[in-house]
Amino acid sequence: MIFLQVTGRFVVEVVVGAGYTVDLLFRTMRTVTSVPRKLREILDQMFVTGVRPLPVTLFVAVFAGMILSLQTGIELVAYGSHTLIGNIVALSMCREMGPFITATILAAPLGALVVAALFAGLAQTRFQLATKIFEPKFEKLNPIEGFSNHYMSWTPLVELAKGLLKIGALGAVAYYALRAQVATLPGAAMMS
Repeated sequence: MIFLQVTGRFVVEVVVGAGYTVDLLFRTMRTVTSVPRKLREILDQMFVTGVRPLPVTLFVAVFAGMILSLQTGIELVAYGSHTLIGNIVALSMCREMGPFITATILAAPLGALVVAALFAGLAQTRFQLATKIFEPKFEKLNPIEGFSNHYMSWTPLVELAKGLLKIGALGAVAYYALRAQVATLPGAAMMS
């Protein structure tokens, strides 16, 4: 039974990973045409989110790493495992502190950009909010028309075909990943 659980978990992980990869590929292919037009904007965002936070992140990481290594080292010496201090500090700083510090650093400039964008939008309309767009339109709440739009058109059939193609692709990926173990699966069902 454990073999089936392990195999099932492995199959699910492979299929989810393959599905994510295929979805990412399709989304990338759909947006790759806009890259040459937005290359300058992409490079600016890479600089703002990737390069600008590095000095502060490194500065904070060095001091946090020193404190972490001191406190961890004191406890590990008592157990005779003081040789693991470097590994513990490196893993904890890379996995935990790096993303946290980067997010903290990026919160201020990105928050300022959001506020500036909202202010610019309000300034263009002379601080008049368009509340009419938020009013409910009861003529659009016709259930018969909604049913016919959703179920009596080609869109659901196209979506069904796309879904079946994705499932088929994921099944093929799962089969090729597990084809060496396929012969043992029928015998695994008889195990107790």
